[in-house]
Amino acid sequence: MLLAILLLSLFSIAYQHDTRLDKRWYSVDHLRKETRHLRGPWPNFYGDGTTPIRFCFEDENSYDKLLALVQDAIGLWKPALDVSTLTIEPSCGRGNWHCICDEDTHWDTLTIVDVTDEEGGKTVATLGHKYVKPEDRERVDGRYTYHFLAVKRDEPEGFSRWWDLHGIAHEFGHVAGLDHEHQRPDAEKKGFWWNCDMLKDAASVRQRIADREEGTYEEGDTFERACREFDMAYRYGFSATAIMPKPAKLLGAGVRSKELDWDSIMIYPSYRGEKRLSEEPKSVRFPEGAYIHRRYYEGTKIRDVELLPGHITVDPVTRRYDYSTVRISEGDIARIAQLYPRGKPAGGQAEAWEQAEDRKQAKGREQAEDRKQAKGPEQAEA
Repeated sequence: MLLAILLLSLFSIAYQHDTRLDKRWYSVDHLRKETRHLRGPWPNFYGDGTTPIRFCFEDENSYDKLLALVQDAIGLWKPALDVSTLTIEPSCGRGNWHCICDEDTHWDTLTIVDVTDEEGGKTVATLGHKYVKPEDRERVDGRYTYHFLAVKRDEPEGFSRWWDLHGIAHEFGHVAGLDHEHQRPDAEKKGFWWNCDMLKDAASVRQRIADREEGTYEEGDTFERACREFDMAYRYGFSATAIMPKPAKLLGAGVRSKELDWDSIMIYPSYRGEKRLSEEPKSVRFPEGAYIHRRYYEGTKIRDVELLPGHITVDPVTRRYDYSTVRISEGDIARIAQLYPRGKPAGGQAEAWEQAEDRKQAKGREQAEDRKQAKGPEQAEA
């Protein structure tokens, strides 16, 4: 039930790096006056030069099962935090990790919840920060769900802890404002290739189109179009919406770098996890069975390259994905540094957001109280 509520609210390790930040990324836009109610960077809540993503755990079970993974995932983003104003911290206070959400939790706090035992549970998160006007804010079962990170742990099914850690770190990238690098509007031109026939729901979508499913089918629909046209794929609930390039309109200005970042933690691997982790990976010979990969030409020869996001590797003996080498890329670091620049106000039009208004109102109350005390009891009562 909780997962369904969260999905309904979703609209949409040491590490060494050099000082040269390659400008390769795809993310939300800095909010301008006319777009400040779209999803964008997180605002400067405290007014102290930091830009926190404040989070709490949905319940004690989520805290018990996810705390260590969350801490390690935040650690993976440390190289980006070190060169930006962004922080990721408990909403109960910095360092207070035992932070459970309650009815007093601020409306834009990130809710982290374990959905491992829920039917249909999956690891998913909201993209960036969404401002919601005070009069429009609504609670679901007593809680706000505008920003969330749901985690389905796969370690109990035989996957490695590193696999889960990679997934959570990937979702933190979404929360901070980074979208899938392979879904840039220009990804195909940059060499991104995808094969919808390898998706689990391909056969069912193909059949629904052939059957002209009532309420979904529109004249002219074909499986080939559903594989390439985002709006049509979305209409069928086709999982291809998670791999195909997106129209720029879905991210406002569609902010992206000149080059596609093939090392980004925000890109998918060429094979679904079960191909490289739980099945017999020795039988997997790239590019056979890959549902996405990079393709480029050397003269007239086609060169296909397996995608290994976040610097993961393929074990030369077992042919399994090895996630123990995971780290964020220089491009990931560069975009976070640009979204949350040091020495500048973060969050674009943050002064127009309610958090900034909270600070102004609080300061006004403090000043009024100071004036009241300065006048003395008799004058104050008048």
